[in-house]
Amino acid sequence: MKPQPERLLKAMDAFRQASSRHEDARLRALYEAALETTAEGLKVDKDALDRVVTRYYRR
Repeated sequence: MKPQPERLLKAMDAFRQASSRHEDARLRALYEAALETTAEGLKVDKDALDRVVTRYYRR
């Protein structure tokens, strides 16, 4: 897997498995930042990329 999508999947996994609300919020913010950076680099819509990552994560 390419590094960018793998990084997003790991970030999503981290916030979904967070043990507290505070940890969840912090990790979700990191995911959102990584999502935005990756979307800009790939020149794709952030929401579309989020949907792809979410769909792939469920597998």
